[in-house]
Amino acid sequence: MENKGAVSFGSTIIGVVLILVVNALIYSLTVAQFHTGSSAATVSDTADAPAPAPEAVVADPEATKVATAAPAPVVAPAPVPVPAPEPSPVEAAPAGDSDPLAVAQAKGCMGCHQVDTKVLGPSYKDVAAKYKGDAAAFEMLVTKVKGGGSGTWGPIPMPPNAHVPEADIRTVVAWVLSL
Repeated sequence: MENKGAVSFGSTIIGVVLILVVNALIYSLTVAQFHTGSSAATVSDTADAPAPAPEAVVADPEATKVATAAPAPVVAPAPVPVPAPEPSPVEAAPAGDSDPLAVAQAKGCMGCHQVDTKVLGPSYKDVAAKYKGDAAAFEMLVTKVKGGGSGTWGPIPMPPNAHVPEADIRTVVAWVLSL
């Protein structure tokens, strides 16, 4: 009686041996990649990797060796120029700058004040007109700018500017009173 569905013992052995050989090859390739530091290549890995060196046959007809040409140098893509960021108003003028308008812009004064126009605070020309001829106005305004104040020009308070160097405050106040 013949069993048509049975697999012979010999074909089973051959199948097992083939599986073992394939596994051994995969293992050896994996170990080789591990020892050379290679890993599965990604798109970024292959884009940065140099091309393998092409083989070149030596022109000497008597030579039997095959020489390897030097690999082509890897040229990095040209960097995309990035425009330098605009300096912030705080960086625009150093402390003690001789240009009072530049100091006022750099320290943020122009966010609430303008020379000719009322914004949140009074215009600088209105301040100059109010304190014209007042000898004590300079020191009073320096103190008010540094410590903040409210009520003189309406309900919106002026925040303190303790972070601004006093030399810069004095420069701006002197300029405002000269308008």
